Amino acid sequence: MIFGWGRKKEPKREEVYRIPLEDVAGLAEEARVRRAERILTDASNTQHRNNDLMREMMQIRNKLADDDLNIDDIDKRLHIQVSRGKQMLMDTLEKNTTEIKPIHTYDDMIRVGGELEHRLKKMGNVLGKQTRFIHVFAEEYAMRLKEMLEEMDNNRNIILGAVSRHQSDQQMTDTVTHGADHISDLEMSVIKSTAEERDYGKQIPRIKRQIERAQDVVKRCYKSEEYVSWLQTGKSLTDAQDAEKALAFEVAARFTTISRPLGRYMHISSDKEQKALLKRVLHNAYLTMNIKDAKDVMQLIEKSRQAVLSGSISVKDVSKASNALVIARDMVPKFVERAREVSRRIRDASDAVKKAGDSPLNKLEEDVASLQNKLTLTEEKRHDAANAAKMAASSIPVELGRVQESLRNITGVRYVVEYTVPGAFRTDG
Repeated sequence: MIFGWGRKKEPKREEVYRIPLEDVAGLAEEARVRRAERILTDASNTQHRNNDLMREMMQIRNKLADDDLNIDDIDKRLHIQVSRGKQMLMDTLEKNTTEIKPIHTYDDMIRVGGELEHRLKKMGNVLGKQTRFIHVFAEEYAMRLKEMLEEMDNNRNIILGAVSRHQSDQQMTDTVTHGADHISDLEMSVIKSTAEERDYGKQIPRIKRQIERAQDVVKRCYKSEEYVSWLQTGKSLTDAQDAEKALAFEVAARFTTISRPLGRYMHISSDKEQKALLKRVLHNAYLTMNIKDAKDVMQLIEKSRQAVLSGSISVKDVSKASNALVIARDMVPKFVERAREVSRRIRDASDAVKKAGDSPLNKLEEDVASLQNKLTLTEEKRHDAANAAKMAASSIPVELGRVQESLRNITGVRYVVEYTVPGAFRTDG
């Protein structure tokens, strides 16, 4: 092109305005009110046109009432059908062409949309049923009624569109208002969560020092006279219990060498008490090593020896069996004395352990465990607080984008919302 004729113009740059966050809700509401006024005005004007059409339809109805439609010139068999169709159309027009109350509010738009739908449906059904009659005998009315119904239906769609626009405007305004509130809430969440993270961060070193001190106390307790004495008390009971086990094993071994003659004597003895005692001896001889049973046990052993010597009890080596029984009999008083001494040691040691109570370490180790659990919980809380602050901060730009987009749609102007996120999560608007 010569001299730049026809050069393509640069597109007009959209102006951008900045607005504080606290002002967006008011701005959106003002825009919504203005748009609502225009929408109501347009819808009201449209409804005025509908009422004009209603009045014209009533005029058509009145003209139709005075028009005989030249019924006398048609076949008499069609008179009834034509008259009935004419009357039905007149009745329908009379019922459905009264003026509808004007539109002043959003609820009025919804009301009018519903009334128009109902009336159009009624009139459309009648016109549809009477299509042949209308087009044959009332063609001049049919064409105009059809045009008016189509125009009314178009007007109804305009009013329904106005309802949708009003709803959309309200939704956009709510998005701006709620979004601004949500951003404020998110900022407060950032502040709160960041403060909690710092607080937990300060607590962690303090808890760790408490754990170190508690662990030092535990280490010193291991070397303390109190703990050594407590251990020795417990060891005294263990040693006494081990001595009892060793004695019981020794008694069992000794009576095992004479179990054969004792068992056979139990079969030949007719004394029930002796048999009961023999059964106890053969089951666990140590339990019979006491002053109460000792004399009877020695008598049973002696009677068994005599039965061996007399031949009442058969054994391979009488002399060997007799010597084993004599040794066992003579050992009973010694076993009884040793058992009594072991029992005394166990009793005294048990009393000492009971008196000593729980280990001095128990409470100290519980304190360490409690502090370690507290440290773990505090670290988790610090981590959760940090995540909460990050999530809240990252949600702000997303929410801000929705607010700015809805504000642009409701106002028709591009705005950049100014805000400041506190602390380490500061972001430019």
